[in-house]
Amino acid sequence: MKKYCLLLFLIIFILTLTGCSGQNTATDNAKQSTVAQQSEAKASSTTQAAQAQASTAKEQGNTKLGTTTQASKNAKTSSAKAPADTATMQDKTNLNSTEQASENTTAGGTVANSSTTIAQNKAQSGNNAQTSAETKTAGTAAPTNTTQEGQTVQELKICSSLGQKTTELLLNDFLQRSSGNIKPSVTYIPGGTMEERFKFIDEGAFDCWLGGTAEEYFSANEKGLLQSYAAKESFKVPAELRNRHNHWTTLYLSHIAILSNKHKLHSFGLYAPTTWDELLAPQLKEEIALPDPALGGASFGMLTSIWQLRGKETALKYAAAFNKQQPVLTNSVMEAVDMVYQGKKTIAVLPVAYALELEEKHSHLFATVPKDANRNLLTGIALLKSCKNEAASQDFIDYLMSDFSEKALHASGQLYTWHVKHYPHNNNRNKLVGNIRVPVDDLAWTSTYKSEIIRQWLEAK
Repeated sequence: MKKYCLLLFLIIFILTLTGCSGQNTATDNAKQSTVAQQSEAKASSTTQAAQAQASTAKEQGNTKLGTTTQASKNAKTSSAKAPADTATMQDKTNLNSTEQASENTTAGGTVANSSTTIAQNKAQSGNNAQTSAETKTAGTAAPTNTTQEGQTVQELKICSSLGQKTTELLLNDFLQRSSGNIKPSVTYIPGGTMEERFKFIDEGAFDCWLGGTAEEYFSANEKGLLQSYAAKESFKVPAELRNRHNHWTTLYLSHIAILSNKHKLHSFGLYAPTTWDELLAPQLKEEIALPDPALGGASFGMLTSIWQLRGKETALKYAAAFNKQQPVLTNSVMEAVDMVYQGKKTIAVLPVAYALELEEKHSHLFATVPKDANRNLLTGIALLKSCKNEAASQDFIDYLMSDFSEKALHASGQLYTWHVKHYPHNNNRNKLVGNIRVPVDDLAWTSTYKSEIIRQWLEAK
């Protein structure tokens, strides 16, 4: 019995131990499962946190990248825009400066800087005796007989009464077309009396004289300053417009014009004058600028044309009435133009080509051509007795008589400079000028008695 009890006790004990072990194992397994789950949850949480952090970092990175990219784009746009804006502003500034420079140039040679006196002209002529045309030419400062690259250097000494722009334009075009090696120099004749200019030309030992008037050439020839040369196309010039002994060559033709300030005319209730009698209107007293007739040109042509067409007595009666208008005698055409341009005067007398160019450039200026008495204003070139370089001088004269010189002038905008070769059939000139009364040139009278004609006119009362 005791054995059975002991055995039962052992069995119960063993079962108890086994149950406890299983319970511990289950507990351990539960614990392990719980730990595993906690680990997995922790790992999952960590993973999710890491992913969330990575995602956040990526988003921040993208945001930063986007911000940086946008900033970079803005910076590039700003940096590109700033120079563009600066360049635009600079272009506008340069354009304004160019337009101002252009205006000063176009008006400047004629209007803005036109109050140069005779004394200033002399000083300027002395300073600019050798012009930029000399630096643009082929050849060096060598005497005529020296050679350069197998060619003989030909000197060409020119004295000019034309403006510097026109002189250099013609000379440079001539040099481009010339086959010879020519080294020119240009001296511009200063203002002054005719005798003073003749002395200047004589002492300068020049080869040719460009831009003189028919009266000047006539008087210069009388003093023995000129020599004869028949240009290649001189036969095309109408007989009444050329010297029959070829002591000078007539090149270009113009007429007399009246330049008016439209604003001042309107304030006076006047139309632009087309006859000389209209200058006697009471409103135009002290309103007329007339270049000194002693300078020749349009103002002297006004005197002589009225004198020839109306006769001496009637002409001097007109002169007396005109003098009561108290016109201002200026030292140059440019000075007279400047007064009208600025509104200091209403009327100026000048060549028609010049007047038409001013009308095109300035809306307040207006050009008219007097119909009742006008004159052929001739500009030419002459070979001087002092010429030492005849070949180059004759080539230059032949060029000026060719169509190339006229084309060069027209290409530069000087559309109203007409070559005398085309005088009989120049329709453009006829349309602009119209029907005008022009006396036959009497150079023996206008040149020989020039000072007396002017004296009687200015003293008429």
